[in-house]
Amino acid sequence: MKAILVRYLPPTDRKPSRLRVSAEGVKSVTVRAYRVVEDFAVQALLDQNPQWGWTLDDLVKGRLPNGDLVYVYKRKRLPLGF
Repeated sequence: MKAILVRYLPPTDRKPSRLRVSAEGVKSVTVRAYRVVEDFAVQALLDQNPQWGWTLDDLVKGRLPNGDLVYVYKRKRLPLGF
């Protein structure tokens, strides 16, 4: 299972607030957090990795105890009897 982690990066003296989106085995994407929702940042990572064939509708999000946001692929429901 692959998880997509969204981390908030606070502003520094030289850079504004940012969101870093990462997943194991792929290059992370960092976007400016100014008026950016997490879904936009995750979509940037999905666009960078079309081989996954995922859309935001295929993902469910939750929050880790440390406050980081995580998206995971939701399993499609099978019809009854399977």
